[in-house]
Order: sequence, then structure tokens, then C-alpha cells
Amino acid sequence: MSGFRIQAPDDNRWRESATALLLICILALAAFVRVVGLGWGLPNEQHWFSYHPDEVMVISAADRVNLARGEWNPHFFNYGSALIYAVSFARDVLSAYAPTRQGVNQMADLTLAGRGIVALCGVLTVYVVFLIGRRLKGNRVGLLAAALMAVIPMHVLHSHYLTVDVPATLLITLSLYSALRYGEVGLRAAVWAGVYAGLAAGTKYNAGLVLLAGWTAVWLAREIGVPDRKRHALWMTLACIAAFVVSTPGAVLATGEFLRDFRYEALHVSTGHGLVFANTGPGWWYHLKVNLWQGVGTFTTVAVAIAVLLGIRRWKLTSGFWTLIAFALPYFVLISLAEVRFQRYTVPLLPVLCVAAAIALVNCSHRAWIRWPLYLVALSGTTLQALLLVYFLSQLWGEIEPNPDSRYFVGDVREAVANTPELETGTVGLTRSPWFFSPPLSPANGGPQSERIFRERQMNEDSRIVTLAPEADSFPEWPEFVVLSDYEVADALRLSDGQFPGFEEPPQKVVNPDKAPYPEARRLARLWNNVLDRYEVIGIWRPDGAADWSSFPPHDAYYPWPTLIVFERKG
Repeated sequence: MSGFRIQAPDDNRWRESATALLLICILALAAFVRVVGLGWGLPNEQHWFSYHPDEVMVISAADRVNLARGEWNPHFFNYGSALIYAVSFARDVLSAYAPTRQGVNQMADLTLAGRGIVALCGVLTVYVVFLIGRRLKGNRVGLLAAALMAVIPMHVLHSHYLTVDVPATLLITLSLYSALRYGEVGLRAAVWAGVYAGLAAGTKYNAGLVLLAGWTAVWLAREIGVPDRKRHALWMTLACIAAFVVSTPGAVLATGEFLRDFRYEALHVSTGHGLVFANTGPGWWYHLKVNLWQGVGTFTTVAVAIAVLLGIRRWKLTSGFWTLIAFALPYFVLISLAEVRFQRYTVPLLPVLCVAAAIALVNCSHRAWIRWPLYLVALSGTTLQALLLVYFLSQLWGEIEPNPDSRYFVGDVREAVANTPELETGTVGLTRSPWFFSPPLSPANGGPQSERIFRERQMNEDSRIVTLAPEADSFPEWPEFVVLSDYEVADALRLSDGQFPGFEEPPQKVVNPDKAPYPEARRLARLWNNVLDRYEVIGIWRPDGAADWSSFPPHDAYYPWPTLIVFERKG
């Protein structure tokens, strides 16, 4: 990454200072929207696991690592080990300079530290996007691309979670920037492009595709007569392999475990995620229509579409353009072929999209009457969308109105429980052991990660919680109350032509649940009908003012606000 000092092409000090000041403001905004609410859903005495289902896997793997003592094997290779090592290092630093808390408090501290690392990666990505835009088309494109990257709702949201996607995106962006510098710097840029590509793969395996951009940059450099290009490409590849092995040494030193988990992930993305993405059409269309459209924002999408239409004649497909496309297009094809289509899979595409959007806006802005309305719509619209998202989430996360039960269903549902004496003493039915979408009726809310603990507690402390058998569509003895979430039943009802729960209309039964195309959908549809036959709705809880994501928003984009429905047995 180059230094922070910016040299304007015409060495105009006023422009240099103005650019630096604007960049600082953009980075400050990026940091603000990523730090607000960083403590959302942290483990506490009411729930021992955070409200994000993937964070516990990174935390548990980091807890098995101690780099200072040579304990490098996390025994978990569904992802690369780079982020796991970073969280482990943060744990060691915290324990060295602050009193070490134990139990659930230690889990909360480690989760928060990991989220801080991810948020920092998000802010640094904004800066590197500026560098890429400036290198391609000058300061104006760099600032505009950075401003878009700073406030894109999808990147803001996922920068709050301890997951691999945002850190991998930073490393991808650094590799792209190094590749773009190859024609000027030569071997040094090629090696750094390989190092960052290897670290990206060591964070999230498919991020290693960014090496294609480096190879493309080397190949295109023939036009300017760069010597030793084949040798440089070889060094880039070797640097990529070395960086990957350093960041994920289990690939070599624990090959059996590595291949076991790698095969699991490959099978998972190729077979699907239960009912979540079943019958959702082609992958490329789902990513465009749902993940990118809702994650990038309507204002920016419309503005960029207009910009492309107005400025397409002014486009010049330079080597820099093909270098970016050499990563973005194969990566998009790869995630489109997968049956698992989480929104976070599209996060690595955002830097390229922001740069392309900025170039499109600038290319069509040769006339002032076009330029400023487009800039205003793209920047103010996207900024407003991001700030509204942060304000909304900060209410849920207790940042604006502090509440010891900051997540809405911890407050509202538990208050409803407290105001219903029968619920305090009666039995409560759940479809499975508590997970991230469940109200905190049991602190063992880690889903598969805490299944054994929850079953042990069911015999004593959690004895009033009744769960279904894995293949059951009705409770053996119907409890006084049943709690369902949209995460459990929404896709089954979608596939059964049922009604999505949680809106203004009263919940409706599925007309013919046995016509659903999947056994799991049929089971849940029958369960839904059984519940509606025997129970009446006493409350549907969803945050006030929730963003209109449409009936079925991106699955991993609304972890903070699942809809909960509480039923009471009739009679």
C-alpha cells in the first residue's frame, strides 16, 4: 500500500490538500458507520453465543490456537486460518494488557476484538479502493469510488460481523492494486500481488481467484515492453503459494484435516443450504436481483445504470479495466454456479463495482448539468441509505437507547413472557435446540455447537422447553406455547405456496402441504398447519421501521431482525 501523501498530477498544492481532506472525511465516515453497533448481540448470561451463527466457529478455532506456544492447528479448515490467527493474536494482546475475564465474558471480549479487526479491514478497503480509482482515472474517480465503498449498505453491515468475507475483500483489493502497479513497478508489484492473493486464499479459499488479475496484468504488460514477464509471473505464483501456506499451514502439516473440511465446504456449496435457496432460479440472477440490488442500494444502482447508458460511448477498455475484470467475472461465475447464495459471497465484488461505478459517473459527466445530479443521487442516496441502516441497527443494538436486553426479541418477547404468567411456568415448544434466531429461553443458544449442552440442560434448568424430533411434524405432547421464527418456516411456506409469516395479514394455513417439492418443506408445512389448528397467535415481533427488504430478503443480511411468532394453545 502506498503512503498516505497524495501527489496531484499537476502538483497543485491546493488540490492536493483538498483531496487529502476529502479522503480523511470519507474514511472517518466509513469508520463511524462500521463501529456503531459493533457490540451487537455479544454473548452474555442470557445467551452464551452471539446472534451471528458463524462467529462461534471462528472463536472456537481461535481458542484452540496459541501461536506463542507453537499451537498452530485450529482443527478447523472450512475457511483459511488467517482470520483465526488474527483473532488468536488479538486474544493474546488483550490478555497481556488487560485482566482476562472467564467464561461467557471471555467469549464476548474475543468476539468484540474479532469484530474490531473486521471493521478495520472494512475501513482499509475504502482507502485501497481510492488508490485503485486514482491510479485508473485520477483523484476524482478515486474519491468517488471510495465514497461509494464507504457507505454501501452491504459492506457496512457485514463489516460488523466476525466472518471472513470483509477481511478477504481487503486482501483481494490489495492484490488488485498491486497488479495494477505492475506496468510501473515490475517484479516488486508482481510479488506483492501474489502475496496478497495467497493471504486472501488463506482467509477464504475462493478469494485466491484474484491471482488471475495478477497474471492478466503481467500478460498485458507486453504492450509496453516489460521484460522478464514469464519470470515475474512465476515469482507471483510462488509468492501466492508461500503466503497461502504461511497463513494456512494446515494445508501442508495437517493435510487430512484440511482435505476433510475443504471437501465438506465444496459439497455444501454444491448441494445447497437446506431449503434456503431452493427454487430461487439461476444463481447469477439471484445474486443480481437479490444480493447485489438490495446490498448495493437502489439509489446507487439506478444512478450507475443511467451513467453507463449516457457515458458508454466514452468508455475506453484499458489494461486496468481488463485486470479488474479478470478477477470479477470468473469470481461472479464461480459463486453463480454454487447452490449456496449468501449475500456475503458477493462482498468481494464491491470494490470493482465501486470503481466501475465511479468511472461510469465521471465518463458521462462531461457536462455539468449531467454531472452534479448524478453525483448527488449516487452519493447522497447511498449515504442516506447507509445512515438509516446504521440508525436502525443501532436501535436494535442498544447504541441509541441503551437497554440491557438490546436485541428486540430479548426485550419485547421476554416482556410478553413476563406479562403472561402461564408462559413463566408452562412449557414452550421449539422446532429445534435454540440458535441465533431463538428468544433467550435458554442460554445454550449455539445451535449445533451447543446441542449437547442444551440436551443436558433440558433435563434440569431448561426442562420447560420442548423440542421436536428431527423428522417430526408435530409435538408428541403439545406444549402450552410455541415460538417460531421466519428463519425456520419462511422457505418451507414459500415452497409450499403458503403465506410468509410476520406481516400484517394473519398467518394462513398451507392448502396442500404434501405437494411441497422437498420432504423438509412438507414436514414444516404440516407442522405449520398443526400449530395453526391448535394455537392462536398472541404476538408477532419484528422491529418497528424495519427496512423493506421485500418478502424474502438476503438470508444473511437480516440476522439482527428475525421475525418471531408466539402461539398460545387454544382453550
